[in-house]
Amino acid sequence: MRPQIPSAAKYALIAALSAAGMYWFKARRAARGVGQGATSRARSLIRSSDVSDDVLVERVRVAVGRATSHAGEIDVSCSQGVITLRGAVLKHEHPRVMRAARSAGGASELHDELAAYKRPGRGKSSLQRQGTIASP
Repeated sequence: MRPQIPSAAKYALIAALSAAGMYWFKARRAARGVGQGATSRARSLIRSSDVSDDVLVERVRVAVGRATSHAGEIDVSCSQGVITLRGAVLKHEHPRVMRAARSAGGASELHDELAAYKRPGRGKSSLQRQGTIASP
């Protein structure tokens, strides 16, 4: 004959096991995240050390090209690890362009000399669409 466990004890046991399982899964996920974070930081240090200006320019051009619909209007230059962005960008794309340039990695500084336009228009060939006038 099996001993009878009160139903309140059964529910308490189920709750305790559920909490332990949830804690175990969260702890594993957190440990994995910490490991990935350390790996990313190490990779970032490797990427950014002793990189030539030409390589930095190409990294930023690629990143910025993904962030804007008019990458041809943005000039990227680099001198001694300092990236400078010049040209025209749509105002709503400006924050995304700057984040992309920062994320390219390796630059010691980033100078923003971009002119942000509310909408595409005359005066900026690749920002031009249907004859609207750009307002900075």
